[in-house]
Order: sequence, then structure tokens, then C-alpha cells
Amino acid sequence: MLSKCANPLCEAPFRHLREGKLIRVEHQGQAIRKRPASVRTQRPVEYYWLCGGCSPNVTLVFDKQQGLVIVPLLPPRSA
Repeated sequence: MLSKCANPLCEAPFRHLREGKLIRVEHQGQAIRKRPASVRTQRPVEYYWLCGGCSPNVTLVFDKQQGLVIVPLLPPRSA
């Protein structure tokens, strides 16, 4: 269950989805034994939420060594 913003530097409590950004993460998991193509495998899914104050400035990315990390977004380029 979501309780607060995924940014560890932010303490914004989760109250509703209309503010911020919900991020769905599918985990690859361990190597799966070979199965017929007709058998669909489901991966575990987790949800993370960035509040309305953090979501314009940071996002979540997966790093193979660190796992899920917060990274700053680049400011929009002016024309």
C-alpha cells in the first residue's frame, strides 16, 4: 500500500491519485524455466507514487546495481 511519496527526501503523505504521478514497476525476477509460448507468465508488480511537488522534478529509474533510484529530470529546453 502506498503511504507517502517515493522520494526519500519528501514526507508528503499519499491521499489521492489526482496529484502527482503513479509509477508501475514490473520486476523481472529470477530466470524462468523455459515454458511453451502459450503459457503466459506474470511478473510481480509494485506501484510507487511521486507527489505533485516532486513529480515535475524527479523520476524513478531502475539501476542494475542499486535497484530503483530517484533521478532529477532535466529542465525543458527553451526555443
